[in-house]
Parts: sequence; structure tokens; C-alpha cells
Amino acid sequence: MTDPYTGTDVVAIPSLIPDVAIIHVQEADNFGNARIHGTLFEDILMAKAARSVILTAERIVDGRDFERDPDAVSIPAFIVSGVVAAPRGAWPGSCAVYYDIDTKYLTEYIAASKDETTFQRFVERRILTRASKAA
Repeated sequence: MTDPYTGTDVVAIPSLIPDVAIIHVQEADNFGNARIHGTLFEDILMAKAARSVILTAERIVDGRDFERDPDAVSIPAFIVSGVVAAPRGAWPGSCAVYYDIDTKYLTEYIAASKDETTFQRFVERRILTRASKAA
């Protein structure tokens, strides 16, 4: 299309509207109010753009915490469909204040992913075995 300001041709695409955004936060209440500590990245934009938002949270807090400090609400409950307590839910990524990125695990994952057989062994040893032990 033609840019109405410069008259030059530009490419325009419609904005993305995700069906669901799953966002990990440090704290949320049972209603869906969320607090994000540290850098916000695109989390708030994704929450506003999605048709449905599911929060995973390091911890569920009393809703009165948000009532006392409403400016600390990063994502408001009225755009959230569900909340799940998920301690360490961002691992092997990081979650500000709680834990850093697990570079050792990710380095091992990247190395293993270069070969199908090695990757299958990695999945068996580092993902499926741990999941079955936790169950």
C-alpha cells in the first residue's frame, strides 16, 4: 500500500491476535491480578492482544496485596481466564527475583538437539525420567 505520509510503497500486515497467551508471573491472586517483577518484555502486550490469558505463577498471593498497591498490578484480572500455581514454571528460563536461567541445562539441550538419537536420549534422561519420578 502507499504510505499516506511519504507516498512510498510499504508492506502492511494485520496485527496478530493470539487465541491464548500463557504468561508466567512472579505473583498472582486467585482472581487473575498479576505482578511482574523486573523487565516486562512483551508480557503485557501479549496479555492485551490475546483472546484468552492463562497465568502461571511462582506463587499465589492474597488479593488484598493488590488492593493495597493497585499500581503494582501488571496484568489486571479482567483480561485473565485462569491462574495456575506453577513454582519454577519458567525454568529452564529465568524468573526475576526467584531464579536465573539454567545455562548448563540449556547448553546440554542445544548440544543434544543436533542429533536425533542423542536428543532422544536427552529427552529420556532429562525430561521423561524426571517427570515420571515427580508423579
